[in-house]
Amino acid sequence: MVDYLKKAADLFGDEYKRIKCEMRESRICNYDDTGQRVDTKNRRLWAFVSKEAVLYLTSKNRGKKVVIKVLGEDYDGVSGQDFYPSFDGAPGRKQKCWSHLIVPARKNIERKHPPA
Repeated sequence: MVDYLKKAADLFGDEYKRIKCEMRESRICNYDDTGQRVDTKNRRLWAFVSKEAVLYLTSKNRGKKVVIKVLGEDYDGVSGQDFYPSFDGAPGRKQKCWSHLIVPARKNIERKHPPA
């Protein structure tokens, strides 16, 4: 996967930069990452999704530095994200992922009112 992304970056570098600029201007951008192994090393595969575009990138780390690299330090849109603590310091206004909100809410309800 990483080799394909590198080849795509070489072929479509200008388009990639255009999409990145579009992400910075978007009013809403959802992002998330997942772990992956590349040549026996741990990496992160990121997806940034706006209404108009999707941008993928790989990184050695997980945290707000990657978000700043894509969205910029002065991003003022709404970012949809999970509860990874480092994301709290990332730029933009925050909207936590609903699926990450629902699970703890259900657990709290069940703790207070266990099923019969």
